Amino acid sequence: MLLAEDAGRSSGKVLAGLEVALKPGWQFYHEKPGEYGVAPKFDWSESRNVKAVYLHWPPPKEFRYSVNPPVITRGYIDSFIIPANFTVSARDAETEIQVHLEYAVCNEFCIVDEVRLSMAQFADVKIARRYAEKIRIMISSAGDEKPSAIPAASR
Repeated sequence: MLLAEDAGRSSGKVLAGLEVALKPGWQFYHEKPGEYGVAPKFDWSESRNVKAVYLHWPPPKEFRYSVNPPVITRGYIDSFIIPANFTVSARDAETEIQVHLEYAVCNEFCIVDEVRLSMAQFADVKIARRYAEKIRIMISSAGDEKPSAIPAASR
C-alpha cells in the first residue's frame, strides 16, 4: 500500500493506493471481471479510525479467449495502482489502514490467494508524497466511473 497524501488530520481524508505488480503474462481481475473472472474481495474491518473506503478502479483491459462460446474477462496486466480515498472517523486520532485481500491471478491457469496488508497513516510521509500526483491523475482519468464505496466493516 502506498500512502499518497497524509491529510487525515486536516480534512478527515487520506489518499492512498494499492500497488499490484504482476509477473509477465499474469492477469489480475477488475471488480467487474466478466462472467468467468474472479472479482477481488477486500475486508477493511481490522482498520483503526477508518469510517469508509472508496476505491477508484482504473479502466480495465478486456481479454478475449477463443473458445466456444468466446470468453471475455476484464482486468489488468503488468503493474498498476488502485487509488483509494479513506475517510477517517476522528481527525485527531492515529489511523491504521489494514486490508485482507482475497484475489485470483491467471495465466494458463488461475491461482486463488490472499494477502494481509497494513499501513500506519503517519508512517513515512516524505517518501509517500511522490505518489500523490500520480494517484490524483489516475482518479481523474477514470472518467465517469464512480468509486466503489466499501464500508470499513464489510467484506
